[in-house]
Amino acid sequence: MIRIWFPILTAALLSVMFTSSSGLCVQQDEDLGLIPDNVLSQSAEEASAAEPEKYRFKVYLDEAATANIKRKNLAVPVPSSNDSGWNNRLSLDLKAEMDFSPNLSLIMTDRLHYLLEENQEESGGRVQNDLKEVYVTGNSYSFLYLDIGRVNFKNGVAVGFNPTDYFKKNAVSYRISEDPNLLRENRLGVLMARAQGIWEKGSVTLAFAPEINQDPDTWWTDADSYGLRLDKTNNNNRFFSKITLNAFPDFNPEFLYFFDSDRSNFGTNLTKGIGDAAIIYLEWSGSNRPDIFAQSMTEAEESGTIPHNSPWVMDSGRESHFQNQLAIGFSYTEKVNRTTFVEYHFNEAGFSQEDWDKWFKAGAEARTLLQNPATEALGLGMLGQLWTTRKWSQEAQEPLSRHSIFIRTFWEDALIHSLDLTGITRINLSDGSFFAQPMAEYHLKKNLTLSLSVNLFIGSDETEYGSVNPMGDIKAGATYYF
Repeated sequence: MIRIWFPILTAALLSVMFTSSSGLCVQQDEDLGLIPDNVLSQSAEEASAAEPEKYRFKVYLDEAATANIKRKNLAVPVPSSNDSGWNNRLSLDLKAEMDFSPNLSLIMTDRLHYLLEENQEESGGRVQNDLKEVYVTGNSYSFLYLDIGRVNFKNGVAVGFNPTDYFKKNAVSYRISEDPNLLRENRLGVLMARAQGIWEKGSVTLAFAPEINQDPDTWWTDADSYGLRLDKTNNNNRFFSKITLNAFPDFNPEFLYFFDSDRSNFGTNLTKGIGDAAIIYLEWSGSNRPDIFAQSMTEAEESGTIPHNSPWVMDSGRESHFQNQLAIGFSYTEKVNRTTFVEYHFNEAGFSQEDWDKWFKAGAEARTLLQNPATEALGLGMLGQLWTTRKWSQEAQEPLSRHSIFIRTFWEDALIHSLDLTGITRINLSDGSFFAQPMAEYHLKKNLTLSLSVNLFIGSDETEYGSVNPMGDIKAGATYYF
């Protein structure tokens, strides 16, 4: 019990100190950010008479340097590692909205990176461009909207884990943070056609994302520098539908259906306000699917990452059965401009404690094989399977463990004016290990923000967060808005 309560107490302390803006208000904040300063400064009479802006741009330069704290003697070694002691990212971000007519606009979001790591010093850094979004959006009859192009289509009411965010898999190009909110905003969009009809009592949303030719080394699949990497975001045909009902005061349930290749997914989002300061919410999705290990192995075989028909190092059937994913939680906003989210996450396809025991047992066997040159290749193959599952979980943005707690708190103008504090904690309820991220942002000027964050993965050797490398990192950054 001590090992579980310790991270929970740590999370509570973080919530008193630190971070996060409401996931339910992210879109509203983005829209406000697109309002030009000259319009905000106008009187009501001037604003009503002014011509609407046809071009809106948001450009900023982001610099982030990270120092890693390495962990010694991993219980399950990484088969091949290029872990560096530090890395640096310099990126230029652009968000543009151009109105061709009152009913037709073009939206584009792009990020150009320059990435440098310790093990790249001799050959220099790497340039990478992420065209995250580019789509045309139009409306007619005042209730029908249509988007065509590459769209970052986000779904879900939870903050730490979104079971109904069906287009999130493999969409994160470069993991700039462990903050789920930032990952949702900074990912590659999906090539799709999306239509939405809005009426007084609700709305209907339909989307179709086609499979794109997976030929390698083409401009739409190339992973180097300026390739679009549509093979990551459009690797099969997908169909999405959502119905939102506005029939009840302060309660607008959503019902979703998503078809991915040969699998149907069903989901729902429910939110309910309690007074002026609290919101409770539930996000659920269910589908016929294998567990995480079986799914990661099957997809690795299909992509050629591991050989076909190679024996699996963990007992896991390839068969599918109906499995549930759930995020249930509440948010509370205090008068001191601090909002806290507490969520319970359930991923039925994730690792139980028995699965973790098997994972570490297979790792110990592989570690023994590494000591003999005759069996070293076999040991590396076993380790490759074990770490493939962890990588798959991260890229799919699914919790690897079956039961976990997530806490996120954001404090605006904390302690002093212009200082924002954020705290994130994710706890494995089976073994008590946890991840914690405190972060501070200071708005030095209107267009300059300085930040400092620490990532910590805490736990004993044979726990989820105690078995990763690095043990943590420290990141300092600066963002300049043009």
